[in-house]
Amino acid sequence: MENILNTELARLIDLLSALQDKKSFNAYLEKIKNHNTLSYAELKYYLEQIQEIILSYDDHYIWSEELSAISKCLLLQDEIEREKNKKIKELEPLKKFWNSFKLWTERELPYLKILKDYYIRYDNWDNGTYYLDIDMPMEFTKAYGVNYDGQFDKEYISVSDLKMFIELFYNEFVENRYEYTINVNKYFSKFSIPYKLANGKLTKKGYKSTNENTRILNYQMLERKIIWSEEKILGSEKLDKHTALNYITDSLQYILSLIKNECTKGKQIEQKCANLIAKETSKMYSVVKTEVEEIQKIVNEYFDIRHNEYISSSKKVREPINDNVFIEYLYNRIYALLFLLKVGYSKNLPEENYNQKNENDLPF
Repeated sequence: MENILNTELARLIDLLSALQDKKSFNAYLEKIKNHNTLSYAELKYYLEQIQEIILSYDDHYIWSEELSAISKCLLLQDEIEREKNKKIKELEPLKKFWNSFKLWTERELPYLKILKDYYIRYDNWDNGTYYLDIDMPMEFTKAYGVNYDGQFDKEYISVSDLKMFIELFYNEFVENRYEYTINVNKYFSKFSIPYKLANGKLTKKGYKSTNENTRILNYQMLERKIIWSEEKILGSEKLDKHTALNYITDSLQYILSLIKNECTKGKQIEQKCANLIAKETSKMYSVVKTEVEEIQKIVNEYFDIRHNEYISSSKKVREPINDNVFIEYLYNRIYALLFLLKVGYSKNLPEENYNQKNENDLPF
């Protein structure tokens, strides 16, 4: 979007520069010619000043092209700023975690007898202080095969960089891995970050299962929504929890549509789902069939989860959900059914029907 704004600003500058009489706003025009060096507030101010000057002209109605170009630049600039602020807000919990966790790593970890002695330095002069003694550029390159660019020294850290940091410590620097894992997970819980360290790997918290189910069926339609929902359900705002419930419900409906279109055993969608899990004579078959029926009623008839209509198709009034605990209950119930059907559907698909995993699509 910044490239679009730069293009529109260049067009606006050309339009205004070509005018014969531009003395009244020439000073502002000269400023926006160097827009790459201006802050959001400065650029916004100069554009608005030119806009006001043109609107003050008696013949401003013939300046429609110029005014339209200014308005477009202002709208683009506001959108960029909103996206930037949104990203900062989303990263804020992770920033707080990183500030605290990094300080713990540097100041407290060397004292806890968790690290290998080789990576600890003892200083007699400063009241017997212990320090980390790690050549991070060398260790990073040795572990990952790429040059270290100082990503662990920045104020903000991405989840992928955090994953590399924690796993590098676990694999290379830590002697007591059990204690390190406990301490890392305590920090995640303290700052409500939905990740955990388990067996040396940083993973997102989610459904508990020994089935890895790592194949991605469709990142855009399914996996990405599941990832978003896992983040939103842990939010403190009711809107976040509602959003999570919508995302996980959409993901379930996507799996149901695949099962309906591609699975032939069974007449109704509930039967098709149950047939993925067990034989018709099994009690598991009955449980899954009933659960799909119940979840469909809850989603489509009882509550305002995915629909805007006040009245459902069966002429029943949908009820709003205002209780956060109940939202979380529904979320986890739908999540569990989704996971069960996702595993069952995946196991029944031919190998060539899987989408290839794209590392850029993953949450790490």
